[in-house]
Amino acid sequence: IKESALRELDYQASSLRVEDAKQVFEVTCRESQESTTFSLALTGEHNVLNALGAIAVCHKLGSTLQEIAESLNAFSGVGRRLELLKKVGKATIIDDYGHHPTELRATIKTIREANPGKKIRVIFEPHRYTRTKLFWNDFVNALCGDFESVLIPIYAASEEPIPYIDSEILVKNINESGGRAIYTPKLTHKHFEASEEMIILTMGAGAISRVTREILGLS
Repeated sequence: IKESALRELDYQASSLRVEDAKQVFEVTCRESQESTTFSLALTGEHNVLNALGAIAVCHKLGSTLQEIAESLNAFSGVGRRLELLKKVGKATIIDDYGHHPTELRATIKTIREANPGKKIRVIFEPHRYTRTKLFWNDFVNALCGDFESVLIPIYAASEEPIPYIDSEILVKNINESGGRAIYTPKLTHKHFEASEEMIILTMGAGAISRVTREILGLS
């Protein structure tokens, strides 16, 4: 979007920053010239955009930006969206429902920006053979970066397997593209251990959240 077009938006979010693990940003209403600081439990630009839509609706319905800010500031987030599960030694384990390549990229970017300097391990369970096949190259690109990946078997969701579409081959392609990925047929406690400060992010829409909670003693 051109800068001139951005200036014409009715509601604008600016000065995005992370403070005390929260996403802080300023919202300005062009019509009323109100401007208020917001603090959101969910970090990341995508969550700011989601919040901005809700802020605009509430403001149009009569709430002041300050009233909306007070409500959003008290919002503690939702389950399986950057949900902090547990700290195990030097590892902080976070769970997220994201399973589309775009969600992976956005969530990993958010974790990186909120935790500069920390190592990141992404534990991912691909969802459905057809989805994995359709977005194969996008998954490879999303899982290449300054982090390590652990992939477990594809969650079938009642689908029949597709030849040559599996997590082991996906790991091979990720490594061939410059990533750092390993495959494991089964998660164990060792996958949630770290020798230095690390964020461990579990992602997927299948059984990964339940399995992770069982391993961590949360269920």
